[in-house]
Parts: sequence; C-alpha cells; structure tokens
Amino acid sequence: MCFGDNNAKHVVEYCNDQFLSLWSIADRCWRKHVEDNGPFKPEERQHRYSLALVVWHLGRYRAASFERTDDSKDDLMFEALFAKPVLVSLCNHEMLLEITVAEGHYNLDHGRANETANANHSRKRDIPKNTTFTYRVPFKIDVVAGYTASIGGGEHKIRMLVFDYKSAKLIRTSIREPDGTHQPAPPVEGQQSLEFYLEQYLEFLQSAGHHVLFSLPNFENDKGDVPTTINYSWIADVALRQLVQLDEIHGVSLRKINDYLSTVWLKAAMLVSIQTDALSDRSGTSFAEYRGTWRYMDQAYSYYITFGTPRVTAWCNDEVIMTFVVDEVFLYNGSKWEGQPVKSFSEWEIAVIMNFSYEKPPEHDGNVIRCKVDIASSHLLEAFSFFGDVDFDSEDGTVLTWVDYIISFISDEYLNIIENAGYNIIYEHDLRWRSITGYGEDGDINIDESAVWYAGRDGAEGGGMHTRTTAWRRIIQEGDMCGYDQITALSETAVNRYMASVMTSWQFEDKFKVTFKAPVVRLRNDGTAILVINLKDGFLQPMSSYQSEASTENFSYQNWRIAFQVSVKMVDHASLVQDLADWEAIFRESPAYKESMSAKPPNLREVSESDVDFKHIILDFSQMQFRHEFSSFDQLFTSHTKRAIEKVQAAVSYLRYYCLSEFVASGKHVLFSIPVWRSLANAPLYGLTSIVFQISSRRTITESVRTEQSSPSQPAIIILGMCLGRPMPAHTFRYSTDWVAHAGRYLSYGTVGISSGLFLQEKLLYSLASVNALTTIVPSFTVAESGEWRFKVASWASSEDRRGAVCSFGEVQGVNGGDFLEYLWERSDVWNYTYKHRGANYTTSGTFSVSARTENRLEIPTVYKIGSMDIKMYGKVTLELSSTESTERSWSAAAESNWQAILSVRTEEGGSLKINVESSQAQTKAVKAEEHGGALVYLKPETYLTEVMPTKIELDKAVAEFSYFTSSWESCYPGMSSYTLTQPVFNRSGDLLFELRPPASDAQSQAHGAGGPATPVLKNIKNLKAFARNGRAPGRGRNGSAENGGSSRDTSRARY
Repeated sequence: MCFGDNNAKHVVEYCNDQFLSLWSIADRCWRKHVEDNGPFKPEERQHRYSLALVVWHLGRYRAASFERTDDSKDDLMFEALFAKPVLVSLCNHEMLLEITVAEGHYNLDHGRANETANANHSRKRDIPKNTTFTYRVPFKIDVVAGYTASIGGGEHKIRMLVFDYKSAKLIRTSIREPDGTHQPAPPVEGQQSLEFYLEQYLEFLQSAGHHVLFSLPNFENDKGDVPTTINYSWIADVALRQLVQLDEIHGVSLRKINDYLSTVWLKAAMLVSIQTDALSDRSGTSFAEYRGTWRYMDQAYSYYITFGTPRVTAWCNDEVIMTFVVDEVFLYNGSKWEGQPVKSFSEWEIAVIMNFSYEKPPEHDGNVIRCKVDIASSHLLEAFSFFGDVDFDSEDGTVLTWVDYIISFISDEYLNIIENAGYNIIYEHDLRWRSITGYGEDGDINIDESAVWYAGRDGAEGGGMHTRTTAWRRIIQEGDMCGYDQITALSETAVNRYMASVMTSWQFEDKFKVTFKAPVVRLRNDGTAILVINLKDGFLQPMSSYQSEASTENFSYQNWRIAFQVSVKMVDHASLVQDLADWEAIFRESPAYKESMSAKPPNLREVSESDVDFKHIILDFSQMQFRHEFSSFDQLFTSHTKRAIEKVQAAVSYLRYYCLSEFVASGKHVLFSIPVWRSLANAPLYGLTSIVFQISSRRTITESVRTEQSSPSQPAIIILGMCLGRPMPAHTFRYSTDWVAHAGRYLSYGTVGISSGLFLQEKLLYSLASVNALTTIVPSFTVAESGEWRFKVASWASSEDRRGAVCSFGEVQGVNGGDFLEYLWERSDVWNYTYKHRGANYTTSGTFSVSARTENRLEIPTVYKIGSMDIKMYGKVTLELSSTESTERSWSAAAESNWQAILSVRTEEGGSLKINVESSQAQTKAVKAEEHGGALVYLKPETYLTEVMPTKIELDKAVAEFSYFTSSWESCYPGMSSYTLTQPVFNRSGDLLFELRPPASDAQSQAHGAGGPATPVLKNIKNLKAFARNGRAPGRGRNGSAENGGSSRDTSRARY
C-alpha cells in the first residue's frame, strides 16, 4: 500500500488477485477430480462449493455417474464453465462484478428449474462462448478487531469487503475482447431464462462464501501512523459513465432533480439581473455568479465567475456527481473588478462527486421529500471535468496558477458557500402542493383538447369512481350560497379556454417571434394567479449582460414556458376604458353590451347606458412578477448553451414589456364582464344590482402552488350578487364545496346558482300554486226540501269564497331519502247535515254527509341526471257522499280523480335547453257505491268531479319561468362572447343550479376580432426603443444601474 495516497485501486487489485487465486485453486481441483475421473461427487453441495468459481450446474443427471456421456449434460437445466471473476471499482457503495461464461447451456423452462429437475433436451440453448455479464453489486466494509501480541502491541483490525450478490443487478451483457474491451453480445432466445440461472449462480456463490474478500492488511495502528486512505468514488472511471448512471435515485427521477436545480439556478440568475449592488446578496446569487478576491505573489486580483445550470448524475443510489457549468471567468488586476480583465476563460465544467441523502423530515409528517448532497464528502473528479481551451501543457505558468486556484476554489470553498445558501438541497417536493399544469408531477403543461364540456354519458377519471355524477352530488349536498341571490362560479377551464383563443402567435420586429401553445392560468386564494405562457417555438435575439454585448444572431427555441404572477381584479368600466379607448368601441359590439342595452322582460322598456354599469374581472399585469419556479426552458440548461441566462432574460423582457403590454392595450386581459344594474325598473328578471367576487378553493393556495394539477378540485372565481336592490348578507361567503364539477376528461366552465328564495319560492312554487287552485274541490252548502237534495261543487279557482287566495305548497321534510324535495298541498272539507221534519203533509228525517279531499304533491329532483331534469307533480281528489233517510233507507258513494304532470327541462346535444310538459287527462272513476232499502235520492260523485276537474293540467306559468334560462345568460360574459345555461338541477336547499355552456363557436371567432388588433398603448414602460435597439431590459444599465427614460408609443413593429 501507499500511505498518504488513495489506495482504492490497490484494494481492487488485491481483491482481484484473491479471486484469481481462488479461481485457480478451483480450476486445478476441477481438472484433477473431474477431468481425470477422480473421487469427486458433483451432487454433494460441499464439493460443488469448492468448484463454484469454475463450474456450476442446476438440475440432475438422469444416468448414474458411471453411465454418463458428454450428452448427459443436456439433462441439466443449466451448466457452465466460468473464467475468473473480475471486480471493477465504481464507488463507495457498489462495485461492478464481471462474470464470464467460457461455455455452457441453459434450458428455456426456467419456471420449473430446481436442484432435482431434469431438462427437456429440445429446450436447451447454448450460451455464446466468452459472454461476460456485468453486475452492479452493493458492498460494505466489515471489520474484525482483535488483539494478538505476536502481531503487534495494539489492537489490530482485519478489514473485509462483504458483497451482497443477492441484490446484484445486471447492467451489461457483452463479449470481452482480448484487449479487455467489451462488444455487445449477440441476442439470445430466452434472455429472461438465462438471467434467472445467473441470479441463482450468484446466490450459490454467496452461499459458498465467495462474497467476502480481504482489504489491504494494516496491523500497525499502535504506531500512530496516518490511517490508510481508501475511497473508491475518487477513482470513478469516466469510461463507465454511460453504463452505470441511473435514471432515478431513491425513487426520485434525475429529470426532476435537474429541473429543480434549473429553477433554483434561474431564480439566482434573475436576481443577478435586477441587483444594483454587485455584492448585495452574494449568498443568494452564488448559484449563478460569484465575485471574489485573491492575492498571489503580493498582487491583488479579483475574479468574476458566471455559472450555467448545474446538473446531477446519479453514480449509485447513494452518490451523485454534480457538474458545475462555468460559463465565463474574468480575472482583474486589483480588488474592484474594474477595467478590462487581464484574462478570461469560458466553457468549463467542474465535476464533483458527493454523498446523496433522501429524507422526509418528521416535522412535515412525511409530506415533504428532500434530497441533499453532503458537501463534506465532496471530491473533484478531474476526468469528468472539462476546462475549455486551457492548454495545461503550453500555457503560461502564472495563468496555470490562476486556473488551479479557480478550480480549487470551485471544488472546495465555493461548495461551502452554496451550502450556507441552502443550495445543497438539490430537490424538494411537498406532496400537499397543488399543481399548475396537468396531472402528475412532471410539470408538462397541457390542456387536453380531447376533453369535452358536455357528453351524453357520465365521464370517469381514469376508470375510477370520480364521475360527473359524484362531483355534482357533492355540490348538491354541500353547496351553501350563504344568503346571496346569485352565485356564478367560473372555473380555471373557462379562463384557460378563453386565453387559448386570444394567444396564438406574436412577433416583435426581427428580434422575437413566438408561436404559443395554450397558456395556463392557475388561480390562488390571495387574489392572484400564475399565468404560464407556453412558447411552442420561435426565435429571439439575446440580451447583453455583464462583460458581453447583445448578440445579433437569432437563437431558436422550442417548448419553453414562462410564468408570471399577476393579480386578478374587478374594475369599473369607466376606469378600464380610460386607457383603452380603442377597445371600448370593440366592447360596444359585444354580446355583453348589446344584450344589456336591449329591452328585456318583465318591463320591456328601453335601456340607456345610465341604467347599467359594467364590472370587469381582469388579469392585472401592472405589478406582475416573473416566477422562475413555474418556468422551464427545454434543453436550454441541459444542452450546454453558452450564456443561457441572456436568452431567458430576453424572452422574459420581450413578453413582459412588449407582448403583454400589447395584450392589455387590446383588452385581451378582460376575462369576464358583469352587468350591474342601477335602474331596478329596467333591470332584467335576474339582473344583478350589487356584486362582489373572490377566488375560492378547498384549501389555501399561495406559495405552495406547483406546476401540475393533481386532483379534480380546482379553485374558481366566485361572483356573488344580489338582485332587486336587496342588501348584501351580513356574513361573508364561506367555502362549502367545489362549485365547479370536474371529472376525468370532462371539463366544466362553471356553475350558476339562483337562490331558493329568488326562484323556487318566489317564482316556481307560486306559478304551480295555480294548479292547486284548479284541482282543489270546494263543496257548496246543501239543503233538502220535499225530500230532494241540492248539492254543488266548484274548484278553488272558481269558488266565490276562495278564489284569489293562493294555494301554496308546503315542504315535506325528510321522507324521500334526499333524492328530491317534496312539497304538499292538502285540503279537506268534511261536514254532516242532519234534519227532522214533521208537518201536515209528511214527516221525515235523515242525515247527509260530504267529504271532499284534495292532495297534490310536487317532487323537485336533487339528483344530477345527465341530459334532463324532470319535475313531477301529481294529485288525487276524492269526493265521498252519503245519506240516511231513515233507519231503513240509506246510500253512500265515493269517486276519485287522479292526475299527473311532468315538466322536463332537457339539455339537447348541442347544449341548448328545451322545456317539455307531459300531462295526463284527469282520470275520474267511482270507487264506492252502496244502497239499502230503496233510497229516494242517490247522487253520483264521479259526475260532479268530471264537471269540475280540468281535462288537462296546464303548466304554462312554470314553463314561462324556465324559458327565461333558454337564451344567453345575462349575468356574466366571457371576453367578447356569452354563455348559455345547461344541465339544471336543484340542491338540497332548493337553489337552482345550472352548468355554464362554453361560448358558441361563432361568438368565439369574434373575440377581439373586430377591426383587427387594437393599437397597443404602451404606458409607463421605460426605454422601449433602447431595449429594441440594444437588447437590454428597460430601466437597467449594463451593470445593473437604473436608467431614466420617458414612455414611448410604438404601433408599427409588434403584432399578434
């Protein structure tokens, strides 16, 4: 061994020598006892252990040993002769073990292979000669300590390498060439079978004790010598990089780790771009740049290093190689980073290997995954590093000293600096984080174009149980409007579909061009939203940065996304159009304006602009912030692109200062418009007279928002309003349910709720009370003269005493299992008339009884049914008459009349509402008729019912109430289009709910389209022309200092 040096290579050489010695002994034993027909019993396990490094088989011979021939080997399921095994150093946790089969065979029926199995000869396959199988094998160092005076005066330790062959993983099958190189092995039939037998062989080797090898001997600990250094990771072979690097580590994909690092680096790089003081946050910006000073031969130097995105390669499950990309290094005389650099370097890559840890901190209850690197274990891997155009053989000695210092600084002191800044955390994910872009954790922003807003059947998510019906069941059971007359819940889907229709492509001169994919807006409870702009492809001219001028070459890009945090606000129409005069003219052509200005029921009066005010929900870009953690720049940080941050800064600046400014100037940031009525006389039936809005969701979504959408739950924009000038509720709106139903590929634009008091109680039940008046029987007073009865009945509606009084339904509580709201109208008139008469002409006496009972029921469904909502109404009227004229003569008769009607509100395939009424003619029949003793008078109650009951139940008033909802919904307009209502259902509180239908295609095509794009009004943006000319962001100088400049207006060079 070599004290003071890393002896890892010597250990590997020593272990391979042990393997060679053991293999050679086994080989001689094999030749002596088997080839020379010695007294060897191959079926005995202890004998097979001694030969395991040379020969091994699985299965049993059919013939006895003295009867066997060369073909008898085919009886075995597997049999092979092996060359000596070889160990290759990998890291401190794993080594590579190469097992070479000199010759042999295997049987395809590995499923029945065991020690006693006989092979089917037809299933035998030969193993190509000299095939090498390379395995990753975990190992650990074990120590046996003891004290023996004859060895030395102190405690001695015997170190051993203990391999876990049972956990070995095959990573390569090759043919070893005489020069030691490996060529791909030819494919074989039944590769799975062959791998199975080799796994059994490795387990056999472990059972035979060949998994333990001695490390270098060292018995002199009592002499105070420096311990022998043995670190296998420090001798990592760059030639193994493609063979051994992993796609994931501890279950976390390397792509996620590197994506996380790129966002962390991007945050630091963008912080650099806005700092005015180069030293204001050296720790925070250290991941992107670092400035330092150094003394060499009594001369002060300063240096400035700009870093690209670091990347991580997994060398094993416990060690990673972290490569620091050095874009540029500038060296200056003096300590102020002033003047021209005396030397510069570029395009370095410095690779450092470090231990890796995976943890779930207990303080987060296992919800946080955190991956870290151990800076203390770091070591520079020069073979994995690259130093640009530095010529170490011919470069000036002073320059090489500078180079050595910078390399030493980055691989040592710099690592401590980034650790103090928290950059040793290379991945962190909170499982509770809500996402932005799709389903899962990969961050792919995606609007599923195959998703539907309406379907004739229930849609399930991934074949699961979460369907539209279950989503609506939750809304119906849990939704609480909290005393508001009207609620409109607008989904992220509605926002995103609108944004997709207005962001397609854009170009600014010859400096920036983009074709957009659908943008994504994710709402947050704090009144803001994350706007993720998806750049499908395009080109840009990079910006200038410190010590570099702006490039005039176009840089092409694909599949970028740039995220901004913006506010979601509600503004008055007057304040909005102050800066958008051109847009106001377009707005006057919109459905929101035209429909609000047209005459409406119930008043049908002309409407003026003074009668209505418009509120607009907008994306407010005035204080927008770039959000690096939700942005990604595909391949920019993984393709060794020089000065990547300049491309990022340019893209962000072009979008922020030009594209989005034009976007606002043309009014495209207006998401929804809501008419609010000042005049109650001219307001439509459900016109809002006061509104508030908020963003509501099941849980708080602020900084923990992420770039995927991981559940059917989404935040929604909630517009709350009152009608008829009624005051707002005293209490605030609280979350009770996700008001928007999503399920799998089924997407909903939103939900409209109209309170029970506004529609069900005041409109629907009142209109249906007229049916009760028509079907309620009122008997009139009866008299008897000269033995004759005089009897009359009338309906409630025609009765002189009753008409005008409302026959209101009353709710029946808790008898229907929750599938519908049940209402009852019940009326009974029961009386008896008794008389006695004695006179000159005759004497008589008797009784007359009348019972008239009406029972009407109304069932309003509270179960979501795709395609239709059926309101059922049915009733039964019973009339019973009886008379006793004496003890010997009497009669009694009864009749009943039954009726039913169904009001169906159906959603047609195209989404429109259609109202149908199915009503049956009242069916009247006698149900009782009895007579005793020959009664003088006999009345038939069915005759009276037939005369009074309507021939058909008419629901015209109720139909009229629902007909209002069949046209455009006048309480909320998306962009320049309109919504209609669909899929009605009542909730448990009696509130009427609708689903919003997306804008019609013809309306969508008009969105902001009248007269082409509006002239951009770019206000409060400094130095736009300078930015266009120099490629630098407005308001910043080359070194980060602020610049002053006036606003400008440019209408000729930017276009959508």
